[in-house]
Parts: sequence; C-alpha cells; structure tokens
Amino acid sequence: MEGQVRRRLSAPLRLCARRIRGIFLALSFAAALPAAAQEGAVLRGQVVDDASGQPVAAARVTVDGAGAVQADSLGRFRVAGLRSRRYRVHVERLGYAGAELQVQVADSMTVSVRLVPTPQAVAGVTATAAAAVDERMRGFEQRRAQHTGGGRFLTRADLEASSRSTLANVLRRLPGTRIIHGGAAMEEYLATGQPGPHALDHPPAPCYAQVFVNGVQIYAMGRGDPPDLKEIDVNEVEAIEYYAQPASTPPQFRTMNSDCGTLVLWTRYAR
Repeated sequence: MEGQVRRRLSAPLRLCARRIRGIFLALSFAAALPAAAQEGAVLRGQVVDDASGQPVAAARVTVDGAGAVQADSLGRFRVAGLRSRRYRVHVERLGYAGAELQVQVADSMTVSVRLVPTPQAVAGVTATAAAAVDERMRGFEQRRAQHTGGGRFLTRADLEASSRSTLANVLRRLPGTRIIHGGAAMEEYLATGQPGPHALDHPPAPCYAQVFVNGVQIYAMGRGDPPDLKEIDVNEVEAIEYYAQPASTPPQFRTMNSDCGTLVLWTRYAR
C-alpha cells in the first residue's frame, strides 16, 4: 500500500522536473546564441561628402519601420533589430541634398551614403552685406557714427532728398551758419553768426568759416577771399561736415581759424 502511494506521488514530481529541465535547456540555448542572432539583422553605414569624400557628422538616418539614428563624428551609423526584407533608408543633413536608397536586408550589411552639398536658406535669418566704403570717406563715416553733438553731417542721400538747388541753400539750413552776399556778382560766402576778430569795427567784420575739400584746407580767415559757394556744384558733392564751434571740431580740422566754424566738403570724385 505504501509503495503504491509513493509511486503516485513521484509521477507528478518527475513530470515537473522534466519541464524545469526543458525550460533551463531552452534558456541555456538562447544564451549561447550569438548576439547578432538575438538582435536581428544589423544595418551599418557611413555618410560622406560627395565632393570631398570626408565624413558628414550628425546626419540623420531614417529606416522605415525601424526609427531614426544620428551618425557619429565620423559619419558612421548603426541600426539593429531588422528583419530580412527590403527597407527604404533616408539620410539628411543641413547643407546637403537629402539621399534615399533601397536596401535588401538578409543579414548584417554595410552601406555607404554620399550626400551632395547644397546651399540652403535658413528661415528667419537675413544676411545683409555692408556697402563698400571709399577709403577716403572712411574717416567721414567714423566721425558721423561717433560724433555725439555739435557736428552736422550730410551724405549724398541727404543731399538728393533735400532737393536744394544750390550749396548755399543746403548750408543755410544747418544751425550756426549764415550766408553773406557780397561783390558785384553777389557772391555767396559761408560765415557764422558771431563777429570776426575785429569786433570793434562798425559794422563788425563777418567771421568766415574755414573750408576743407577732401581733407585739404583751401581757405582760412585772413588768407584771401573765401570761396564763392556759387562756384561749387552741389551735384558734385558726396558729403558735407560742418562744425560751428572749435570744441566740436575734430582735431584734424581744428586750427587757429576754427572760431569761425569749419566746413568740410567731400567731392563725388577724388581730385
């Protein structure tokens, strides 16, 4: 009787032991498989510049149905877990035309992708090239940009927009100037509102502004007659600087005659 009970109990135990051994063998077999067999087929590749052959770093590689990866600093990429079938691979990188290829994956394989450089506009970014500045006008542009007060600056665009027919009409609009008429031909001279060095004269002598043309002084008070503004064609003037007071006059134009103001003319063509 006891032997029969023992046989009835041992049969299920032996069945359970066989199942445990089967599971253990299956796990052992799976662990013994190569890594490639467990992760499926692997697609490896490298992205290179079509023109130079150099690696293209950080390219985005998309495999349909398997997600996307990013190429490393050497342009290399790796996509694992693929099945044996045909895949479409798309590769893109800013500055290059996108590339697409079809690959038939049966086992692990390696491909090379060549991207063609293509200039691309980046949305929201506008590039503006600064206009070339004539070397002789560079100082004028610097003084115009840096001057905090006292000086008056007129560019060629300002002169065209003002629609003033003569240089005298342009200058009389500037603070601290006055145009004096004299001579049989009613010449026009530039002066300041303050009297000249002979203040006791009756009437006091006008204080004529010193004049520079293209950086060269052509007139100073007491050195001949001041230039007749009628003889200067405003259409030939590229830019104008005017300083009414010595304190506001730049060092390169400050002289003993700065008290009467300083007019600097820049012609459209160097002379």
